[in-house]
Amino acid sequence: MQHSPGVADLVVIEDDTATQALLAAVARRCGFTPRLASDGEQAIALILAHSPRAVILDLALPRVCGLEVLRFMRRTNPKLLPCTIVIAAGETPDDADLHHVRCVMRKPVSLDDLCLQLDGCGVDN
Repeated sequence: MQHSPGVADLVVIEDDTATQALLAAVARRCGFTPRLASDGEQAIALILAHSPRAVILDLALPRVCGLEVLRFMRRTNPKLLPCTIVIAAGETPDDADLHHVRCVMRKPVSLDDLCLQLDGCGVDN
């Protein structure tokens, strides 16, 4: 499947710019077109505007935390939830908060493992 230019089929939500750039590069390598958000408010706006196929979500975010972004996605359209990969430094969210999450990866993230998880998010090559 050929992706249209500008299609936001993945949102990288990470407040550390170096980590964000690395995650976006891995997403591109795996066939996604990433859009970037540095906080939870930006994330919610991008998710609403672009209905991404996948989300890479850091839990420790400014303004609106990652768990609130997850809850927002679940409330907004539970039948069309994007494939979500959660990135966590040390937080241990409750299982209920992780309902519909593809996986939780601990920082530092293995880029090969991230690419394997993204491959399972449904990009047609």
